[in-house]
Amino acid sequence: MTRTLLILLAACALCGCSVGKPMTESEFLGFCYQDFDDRRGDCDTISVCDQYRTVMSKQFSSKADCLADCAATYAQQANRFVMTGCAGAAENARDWCDRFCRDSVAP
Repeated sequence: MTRTLLILLAACALCGCSVGKPMTESEFLGFCYQDFDDRRGDCDTISVCDQYRTVMSKQFSSKADCLADCAATYAQQANRFVMTGCAGAAENARDWCDRFCRDSVAP
């Protein structure tokens, strides 16, 4: 009984170390569109997130290049949204873009 339990625990631990599948563009958009920090509801998150589609559609040679494109897209948005209700949505979109790069682009 103890041996079986140890084998099951070891198998579960190994499953936790497996590599996850890359994030898709539709998953990115699904997460990005849901900005829970926009309590006033005056921000169109779809237009904010859709600007990152150009990043999603490119083939990158490195994660650094992908992350740089995320940062460049955010820089364009930050100036426009810094004093509006969309500042949080722009930050959320950048964070999901960064995660997309880390999950989907080879080192």
